[in-house]
Amino acid sequence: MKNPPYPEIPEYEYTARLGALQREMSREGLDAVLFFCEENQAYWSGYRRTYESPTVQWTAMLVPREGDPTIVIRHGHHALCDKTTHVPDVRPFGGTPYWKLPEDPIALTAEVIRERLPANAVVGAELGPGMHMRLSFSEFASLQAAIAPIRLVDSVKLLFRLKAVKTAWEIDLYRTIGDITAKGFLAGLMTVRAGVTERDVMKAMMRSWMDDGAFDTPDRSQVLMRSGPGRYDMFTARALDRKLEHGDQIFLDSGPCYKGYLADIQRMGAVGTPPPLCMSLFEQSRVGLEAALAAIRPGVRANEVFQAASEAMLRVGANTHVPWVFFGHSIGLTNHELPFIVPTDETPLQAGMVLSIEVPAYDVPEFRVLGAFLEDIVLVTDNGCEVLTSKCPRDYWISRD
Repeated sequence: MKNPPYPEIPEYEYTARLGALQREMSREGLDAVLFFCEENQAYWSGYRRTYESPTVQWTAMLVPREGDPTIVIRHGHHALCDKTTHVPDVRPFGGTPYWKLPEDPIALTAEVIRERLPANAVVGAELGPGMHMRLSFSEFASLQAAIAPIRLVDSVKLLFRLKAVKTAWEIDLYRTIGDITAKGFLAGLMTVRAGVTERDVMKAMMRSWMDDGAFDTPDRSQVLMRSGPGRYDMFTARALDRKLEHGDQIFLDSGPCYKGYLADIQRMGAVGTPPPLCMSLFEQSRVGLEAALAAIRPGVRANEVFQAASEAMLRVGANTHVPWVFFGHSIGLTNHELPFIVPTDETPLQAGMVLSIEVPAYDVPEFRVLGAFLEDIVLVTDNGCEVLTSKCPRDYWISRD
């Protein structure tokens, strides 16, 4: 085990994560797992890239069932990887002829795989939905041909399962993230008034996050925002230079990134008193969210949380013709991770899971008003759940200016 001078994760965290993965490989009959998804590389090695340039960022990580992982990475990124991760075997390629390094990353990766594994090995890979490998179709096909007859099989569900229950280190991190996120949302809501632009609101949120340490490179903080008639159905809109007007309703979504981990909550407000329909929908969302939170505890299945929220919303007049299908998700180094809070996900909740619980109540299909979509980040505890973003009240924010 080496001691990198600038580790992204502690040594004990790296060792525990690696051990858990290798134990699961033995149970699943895998000889190794191969990572191209950068979030998986970050989770199991600590290496995180600092800028976006897909044409020069081939990075492969092989984790064998026994022994240390190996990372294959372009020369320009080699020193960063070597000095921030506990992985002892980091092999560079490319660069100027001075370095005398292999030129072809596919050939080098195939060489590592053949060196570390038997010829008939079965290797887990990110072949299913929800994890995206950072390589092209042609690169993937070339690698498959180069390592034949070694077989790649989908291990996405296994990887999500391992990451779903957070470690003590991650739980401490998410308590920090929750506070940072809530303070930023509150700063944004306090900015809402007539004459202020959406981007002004976003700037207040991001300035708060940066002041609290949530900034990075690349910056993965996310703000979704929409306000005013004609935009209420634009669920993933970004902030505009549009000025808020009296009567507008405004929606804020997502959150900062802190040490690679993401946040996702939602709040809404208005300039002036919202219409009764909007407040009725807000009440449905509030009741549904509170019912979902009350249902969360170890052993309860994800779809049972969905059912609890649905039934509570129906009791306060939710439209029966609206087919709600998604009330939340796990969260970590990516935003939407498994398990999902949906009617078909029977995953039992476990203490240590961190979930974003979100309950929509929209004026479908007319979108005459913004409606509501309250969301909070929660930690599943031994007896229920802890709301990590409670410092931003769930009340409908109303500006009288």
